Amino acid sequence: MAGPYHNPPLPNLRISPIVIVPKKEVDGYRIIHHLSYPDEVSSAETRSQNQTDTSAQKSVAYLKSEAFALIKASVSSNTQHTYAAALRSFDKFRHNHKIPLIWPVPVDDILCYIASMSRKAFASSTIAQHLSALGRHHKINSWSDPTENLLVRKCMQGYRNSAALVSTPDARHPITIDMLKRLPSALQAICMSGYEACLFAAMFNLAFFAFLWIGEIAFVTKMNQDRTLKLADVGIIAQAVHVKICFSKNDQHGKGTTLIIPGKSNPTIRPVRSLSVYLSLRSAQPGQFFIHLNGKAVTRYQFSAVLRNALQFLNFHTQNYNTRSFRIGAATYAATQGIPHELLCIWGRWKSAAYAKYIRINML
Repeated sequence: MAGPYHNPPLPNLRISPIVIVPKKEVDGYRIIHHLSYPDEVSSAETRSQNQTDTSAQKSVAYLKSEAFALIKASVSSNTQHTYAAALRSFDKFRHNHKIPLIWPVPVDDILCYIASMSRKAFASSTIAQHLSALGRHHKINSWSDPTENLLVRKCMQGYRNSAALVSTPDARHPITIDMLKRLPSALQAICMSGYEACLFAAMFNLAFFAFLWIGEIAFVTKMNQDRTLKLADVGIIAQAVHVKICFSKNDQHGKGTTLIIPGKSNPTIRPVRSLSVYLSLRSAQPGQFFIHLNGKAVTRYQFSAVLRNALQFLNFHTQNYNTRSFRIGAATYAATQGIPHELLCIWGRWKSAAYAKYIRINML
């Protein structure tokens, strides 16, 4: 390479010195280019390069981990739990039928799984949920989605068509205004203390007049405990109950909404007074709004059990009622009062015509 140069002509240019070294076989010396000179610098550069490579690998691994965490967060925690349960159910099905546990899943395996759920009379919505979990698992792993195969879609369409011919109507009855009036006296008879009677009376009234889902007022799972109504979310302002719903079934991103229950919602039941009495007895402990005297949150199981016992005390057939009966009752009552459908959707936080399924005037 012709020179001289004031600056290195190439990046990372390395110049090896000319040195004299002893010959191995005979006496004397020979001239060489010392290509590994200096040894210490060479080793240091190698170590530095290795450290740089390792650091880069760790950085990429961290970024991949962060990306997968963001993908996971694209669905709600409840949906994650549901999908995980669906994948476990599918693997159990394959294990029981000695089907290889391979991914991506062959279309034939999906068809057999649908057939298995069909024989167990699963609801078409439940089967669709399982397929949604399988489809998402394939997509996030960059695999071809077998649930979008034509045969799978036709199989599901056939199941929906056959299920529609034998489907039975939802037998859940609405909690009526008359029942809501009578429930407090039943609670006084079945509950262990006056505090517990006031607690569940307030829960029943709020569930009805605020069109609440059970997961919004009672502890269901550890995954939803942060989304249950808190003490700071409820207040009584100008003789009206203000309830802030931070998360709900139709609001998974936490935009939140505030519900207002006027003091004159129903003069015979007086839901505002019921909430006021409960608040006067409740401790100032922060956290879940509805708690027992020992500070523990009311669970869905406890809510259901007390409702069932109270209805039995009043001689109602308990198999016709569950936690959603309050929401059904609220929608039905609003419809009988001539509330416009647009306003009813706002109160119940419905985003579609699904509200119509909750109106059951024929069951009053």
